[in-house]
Amino acid sequence: MKVVFWLNQFPAVSETFIRDQIIGILNNHIDVTIFTSYKNSDVSSIKGLVKYSLMQRTIKKDSILPRNWFLRLSRMLSILIANLLTANSKFYLRSLNFLRFKRTSMNLRLFYQTHFILKENPDVIHAHFGNNGMEAAYLKSIGLPFKLITTFHGFDIRKGISEDNSYYDLLIDQADSILSISKYNRQNLMNFGFKHDQILDLNNGIDIEFFKPSDKKDNSLDTIQIISVGRLTDEKAFDLAIKSIKNILKEFTEQEIHLTIIGEGPEYEELNELIIRLHLNNNITLAGKKSSTEVRNMLQKSDFFLLSSKAESLPTVILEAQACGLPIVSSNVGSILDIVKDGIHGYTADPTVNDLTMALSKMIESKQMWNEFGKNGRKYVEDNHDFERITNKLIQIYKGDV
Repeated sequence: MKVVFWLNQFPAVSETFIRDQIIGILNNHIDVTIFTSYKNSDVSSIKGLVKYSLMQRTIKKDSILPRNWFLRLSRMLSILIANLLTANSKFYLRSLNFLRFKRTSMNLRLFYQTHFILKENPDVIHAHFGNNGMEAAYLKSIGLPFKLITTFHGFDIRKGISEDNSYYDLLIDQADSILSISKYNRQNLMNFGFKHDQILDLNNGIDIEFFKPSDKKDNSLDTIQIISVGRLTDEKAFDLAIKSIKNILKEFTEQEIHLTIIGEGPEYEELNELIIRLHLNNNITLAGKKSSTEVRNMLQKSDFFLLSSKAESLPTVILEAQACGLPIVSSNVGSILDIVKDGIHGYTADPTVNDLTMALSKMIESKQMWNEFGKNGRKYVEDNHDFERITNKLIQIYKGDV
């Protein structure tokens, strides 16, 4: 079996769940090609994974399309003539239907993608995020014989909500299976028009042997260490976390508290200025981008995890924190309430400064419950998000056994 992963970027520190899924597939002796819009030069997220040859498997989408228009046209004619008397000619000719496919056909992108897929000859194209599913759906619509599977995550769900109901119509018509990572996603996918039996539930998998509690954690330190992980973007709402920490410090004047925020993004300068303005330099650290191993190590050294997002689907980072045995304080958006139960795994709150402050206060006051919260979270991930079990189910979906 061969699978082409159709992606926005690879490798990506913020999308290690895709990396892990690819590794799981390769471990099951399935051939993989990674077809991506951006081939990132930062390979920190695949450090130590040399044996999988991930970068050698990665092809940038634009690399198959000659930049020079004369070369693009002449090579297209050469390919077309060479295949004119073959069974594949119909696919090439259909890709040149300018009236139907408009710009993606007129700039010959669809033609060259058709040529690429015919050479790769995959059994499955697995697109991550709805926009990539839409791209692959054009190829499916001209009759290319592959199974099209698309996993929806977060921004693609928000995109569908903000657009009219016809936005994903082509994918609705062409996808064999749509994978939903949460109840929140499933409901929105149904609202978009995907059919009930077209949507399959597949949780994000977590490597529970990698993300696990540390036996070396120092519980004797006086400072409460809180950790947050995510892209520094508007929807992650780290400003709410920062302002909540300011409030907590006023409430617990005798307690040393420190928040570490791991991640990079367009709001770095704005968040840094907010930290300075609120005189929180000694209490909050913007730690920047970290590798998976560094994130794991920092989670293991922390007391609890904080997520302040105002928009999420099902954040993998909460599952990673739970796998490391951390209690959770989180906003209650998307499907977070499915994975963080109040009083069992931690506390949830509306994404406002006041409500997050109250949840943080409750967590600090219930220190005697931290160990139980952490054990409950770890058990939840083991029971519902074990990487090996999720990978086996995905392979069954590829084979049509689900």
